[in-house]
Amino acid sequence: MQPLLRVEGLRIEAGAAGHPVPLVEELSFSIAPGEVLGIVGESGSGKSMSAYAIAGLLPDGVRVAAGRLELEGQSLEDLTATARRKLAGDRIGMVFQDPLSSFNPVRTIGSILQESAVRHRRLSAREARERVVAALADVRLPRPETLFDAYPHHLSGGQRQRAMIALALLNDPALLIADEPTTALDATVQLQVLALLERGAAGRATLLITHDLGVAAGLCDRILVMQAGRCMEHGPTGRLLDAPSHPYTRQLLAAATSLDRPAPGAAPP
Repeated sequence: MQPLLRVEGLRIEAGAAGHPVPLVEELSFSIAPGEVLGIVGESGSGKSMSAYAIAGLLPDGVRVAAGRLELEGQSLEDLTATARRKLAGDRIGMVFQDPLSSFNPVRTIGSILQESAVRHRRLSAREARERVVAALADVRLPRPETLFDAYPHHLSGGQRQRAMIALALLNDPALLIADEPTTALDATVQLQVLALLERGAAGRATLLITHDLGVAAGLCDRILVMQAGRCMEHGPTGRLLDAPSHPYTRQLLAAATSLDRPAPGAAPP
């Protein structure tokens, strides 16, 4: 199957052009439709920066210095800023690790999702509202009609993450990127969120950023291990976890508390 996402020789730099600081170097991978790739590694290894480069969300002062990013055969670097934003809203869904800071605190959850549906699906306000309520129901949020008018701080951490997943999947993206989606959630809510992500990943190319090998073991088809901005090891999940070839991967496995948690689909959300 042809890859939906292709990353070749990605290099990300920060700082002045004359004195660049490399954050990610020579990173290459691809993801096919229906496949989940997990990028794991310690904090500061370049996992999130790689995801932000794909989504066009690198912070000021950070840039893609080399490499090629392709989505559905289209080079992302060749797009204008306007075209890149439209593509991101249409074809890329993003789940951030902290939905409280990612949602606008002075806007209701429903209005945020409704705007996305109107802009990217060209729906009327009424049609967009119906789509949003259905999306909130799909992620098992209670009383979605009422939550449409709720502000982010009215929701619990787990509910906000569910709303973020609803926003990411609202426009039926081809690529789903989840950046540490279970950070700061308790174990039960974490399993529920992972089950929703597993269901949402069906038929899409999915990139999961996590520091938790247990999460990657339950959800990913392949795992890419990063350290200091470079790929240390990359392979099928079972092989990589059962017989890691790189010392750093073995260190990560030794540090993991447990890989025996149930698969995401084992706990109903």
